[in-house]
Amino acid sequence: FHMVCWGLCTLVLMKAIYPYFKRAIHHIKESYRFTCSCILAAFFIMNMFISSIACLRQEARINGQEPENRIDIFLDKHFPDSRLNKIFPNRRDAKTKEKIK
Repeated sequence: FHMVCWGLCTLVLMKAIYPYFKRAIHHIKESYRFTCSCILAAFFIMNMFISSIACLRQEARINGQEPENRIDIFLDKHFPDSRLNKIFPNRRDAKTKEKIK
């Protein structure tokens, strides 16, 4: 059912919204498009990096490891287990395949 819904949403997006979006993008100077793309790419890379180290720190906390440096303290303060479990509700341990609580 979800596959059909996502397929229909994509079809509507491509037929109804994309042509207007494409025209709007071509009105922006190419140098600005490149700059915006680089900024977005940097944002996504930082987001993936922070998410990865927060998940690694959560695993270390589960194993009883105390914070060893400022980064660990920052991660413990801003990304506690309760927040990470809300962000990644279906996350599982790679080795045991058990859901992380």
